[in-house]
Order: sequence, then C-alpha cells, then structure tokens
Amino acid sequence: MGTAIVLLGTIAAGMAGTAALYRVVQNFQPGKQKIKRDYEAMSEEIRDMEKDLVPLKSEELELLSTNQTDTSRKKRLAVKAKGVFTSIYQEPMIAWASRNYLGGDKNALVLVKTARHEFLLRVRKKQTDISVDSKTGLILHADGRLTNPRGKKVLGYIRSLEGNTRSIYVDRREVASIQVIPETSSPQPRVFNFIAENMSANEKMLLLAMLVTYLTDPE
Repeated sequence: MGTAIVLLGTIAAGMAGTAALYRVVQNFQPGKQKIKRDYEAMSEEIRDMEKDLVPLKSEELELLSTNQTDTSRKKRLAVKAKGVFTSIYQEPMIAWASRNYLGGDKNALVLVKTARHEFLLRVRKKQTDISVDSKTGLILHADGRLTNPRGKKVLGYIRSLEGNTRSIYVDRREVASIQVIPETSSPQPRVFNFIAENMSANEKMLLLAMLVTYLTDPE
C-alpha cells in the first residue's frame, strides 16, 4: 500500500513537472493556439479601457502624448503589460496590452486599439508582423521598412535623424516626425513634432501601424 502511494505521488509530481515544462516551452515559442488564447485574454484586459478612446482625427493625433494611464506590469512565465496613451489634455487615445515571451531576443505579442482600428503585432528581433483589423498583413522590418506580407513592396519606412527624432514616410512622402526622447520640460510631452495635412485614409492607417509598433516596442 505504501509503495502504491509513493508511486502515485511520483506520477503526480511527474505530470505536474511535465505540465510546467509545457507552459515554459509555450512561452519560448508560442504556437497558434497559445497566440489565440493570449489575444483573447488581452482583448478582455483592455475592453473597458477602449470604450472611451478619442477618435484619432488628424487634429487629435497631433495632441498625442507619451504619457500613459492605467499601466500595469506582471511577471510570471511571460511578462504581461498594458496601458493607455493619452493626449496632452489627458484624454485616452491608444489602449494596448502585451505578452513578452521568454528568450533573449525580442519575442512578444502586442494588441493595440484605437477608437476605430485594431492592430495585432507579433514582435520578433528582425521584424514585426502587423495585422490591421484582423485582415491587413504588414511587416515592419528592423531597418525601419514597412512592406507587404511578402516583404517585396515597400509601403513606408521610419528614418532616423540626428538628435532625438524619427521621420515616418508613406511611400516617399514624409507624413510625420516623432520625438524619440520626450521633452522633459513639459509635463505633457507630445509624440509628434509635426503631422502632414490632407492624408488619405490609407496613408493614415500605415502611419498608425508604424507609430503603434514604435510606441509599444517591448524593449
């Protein structure tokens, strides 16, 4: 009887160890089902946060601040984080949540919501795969190029300038300039130095895809 109890305990411990090992492996290389579960969990986490988001018309987007509210960060097998970027008037503008998986290189899943669009970012060292509204596939490469899913057609790019600014281009048109390091002299530092006028809906969507990827970079 005692031997049986010891054996059952050994089996139970082995099963628990296997389950723990499986969870660790999933957080190194999450598969489709893990990604789906994390996406659903993140959607629930920011559901209340997205209700009051201000629509990002060009005049509102100019007011975007680097400040955030509702931020939290938890660490277990994967680092979980979330927050809301606000305007300089503290209006909620961009809600996001992320899962930063195990491993030395970039390995994360980020969900970003604006009032009208959803961006799902699969972040890796060499590139970030971007899904827009569950259908549009884009790739932001480590060198700043934004391409179609096959990586052949350049749709835009982020260009580093001297100092603390980055220029964002759609095709060959500069549509925005952003501040890398916020102005510490302002309590509500702006993200943008400027935004182009008369952007088309497609230009604005591509600008947002590059912007939210840059703002929520897990590193």
